[in-house]
Amino acid sequence: MRIITGKKAVLQTVPSILHDESQYRSGVPQKVFFPESCSDLQSILEEAHRNKIPVVFIGGQTGTTGGAVPDEDSFAVCFSAMNKIVYIKLDDDFPVLYCNPGVTLSSINKFLQAPQDWPGQVEGIQLLNKVGYMYPPDPTETTAQIGGTVATNASGARSFRFGSTRNFVTHLGCVLSTGDKLEIPRGKYLSQNNCFRVKTDHGKAIEIPAPKFDSPQLKNASGYFSRPSMDLIDLLIGSEGTLAAFYEIGIRLIPDAQIISGMSFFDNNQSAFDFADFLRQQSQVVSIEYFDSSSLRLLSENRDRLSENFPQYPSGKNFSVFWEFTDNNPESFESGLDIWEKQLIVCGSSLDHTWSGFDPKERELLRKFRHTIPELINSLITKHKINWPSIRKIGTDTAVPAQVFRSVYSDYIDTIKKRSLDYASFGHLGDYHLHINIIPSNDSQMTSALETFRELMYLTVKNRGTVSAEHGIGKIKKEYFQMMYDQQAISQMKAIKSAFDPSDILNCGNLF
Repeated sequence: MRIITGKKAVLQTVPSILHDESQYRSGVPQKVFFPESCSDLQSILEEAHRNKIPVVFIGGQTGTTGGAVPDEDSFAVCFSAMNKIVYIKLDDDFPVLYCNPGVTLSSINKFLQAPQDWPGQVEGIQLLNKVGYMYPPDPTETTAQIGGTVATNASGARSFRFGSTRNFVTHLGCVLSTGDKLEIPRGKYLSQNNCFRVKTDHGKAIEIPAPKFDSPQLKNASGYFSRPSMDLIDLLIGSEGTLAAFYEIGIRLIPDAQIISGMSFFDNNQSAFDFADFLRQQSQVVSIEYFDSSSLRLLSENRDRLSENFPQYPSGKNFSVFWEFTDNNPESFESGLDIWEKQLIVCGSSLDHTWSGFDPKERELLRKFRHTIPELINSLITKHKINWPSIRKIGTDTAVPAQVFRSVYSDYIDTIKKRSLDYASFGHLGDYHLHINIIPSNDSQMTSALETFRELMYLTVKNRGTVSAEHGIGKIKKEYFQMMYDQQAISQMKAIKSAFDPSDILNCGNLF
């Protein structure tokens, strides 16, 4: 196991671990560990527990909330060396892939595309020989590690149809803050009499209070999961590293789906929203993504900086909806083409105003388009930080109930325009979950952006939405987390953390 000791050595050798994509910083750890096994992870946590040293878990650093940013004098645990796909087993006729937490999403996708070519031995690999399989969760950042995506219950474009990471996690191997191991297969530990009762590998009995607060009935990654008669594994998923460390994760695979895609352009956002309403009713649509005029303009203004040569937008069409459709079910896309064309015309568009993604190159170009806009925003923030180091991207991660989405979104945009701030709006329209990125270019705009963000969060909570639908709370959004939940709910969450982590050393500063 590689260990870097001393703040000077940390600053010299691994300065990149001190921030995530939000550019938020908290401090310099006294040690950085790169465990390679469960026993390594146990030894780290035993030392931290013995000396009451805070521990921060670091994955692919693709987060946007500071959740994996180390604190001053902490132990930082980087999972990049725990990166093996270990074995595959059947569970209810579906293959389950077991892997270390440091395996990236891109590695999982590469493995599933050609398992026979994977270097190293994977027990049970023959279970994948008959048909192709996929892991449906589709977070934008494929460099994200599976442990981080489980810790935040990550989702993405295709969560509209397939759901979030939670839907596909069947097993968690955990190490508690004391160094004890705990195996949590789905279905083994269900809440009874308002608590979970478990035993660690050392025979230590733990009682964990079951949450009784109400979680939003929409896409949500804010705080611990809560449902009546729930499964303990769901409490760990989305807990942002505050309850335990993962050393092994089992994810359910499904038969691969052939995807076709397209991007349709519209005159205004209401027409785009109308077309999205139509798409939500189509059983084979797996994702519905939105780009408003601000995001399309951002890309147009930076075309000379892009490696990809995207087509020009249809004249006068300043809003777009990107969609994906699975075409290996009995109904093919072609059979319903007339219905789609009629609906597009009703919404002021047409197939002539739609970029197609029917062949692999076209599909890849459209996906690159989806990823290019957040990358552009990040590059602009990096450029502005040269002269104004305190600024960072301010981005919403909210979802609201369907019936209030249009009015709340209109209020969001009016609130931003009132302060004349640059912004770009895009995201997961299928789940009523858009990302509005405010792009400050100096300290004054940064102050204004934070004030605006606070207003947007108030609007969200007022309308029964969530302040984080997929990225979590981390260290940055604690104020808004406490706006969303009452003190009774937060007290229940703290009691759960105390049961798992009595010394309160795991990912301190996240959530609470």
